[in-house]
Amino acid sequence: MSALLGWLKESGAVAYAQQVADDHAGRGLALLTQALVAAPQQQAAAQILALVSGLARREA
Repeated sequence: MSALLGWLKESGAVAYAQQVADDHAGRGLALLTQALVAAPQQQAAAQILALVSGLARREA
């Protein structure tokens, strides 16, 4: 299994998959931000965005 993971890293597949995931997360966060602009409870919207942002960026 470690040989397979090594090969995937060497081939660039892992880095590519991480970049694709980051791109998708960025687009999703942008759409969520746009959707929450008109939310009636801006404090709650900001909290939601902060939580989801941390998850999308794998900081949480």
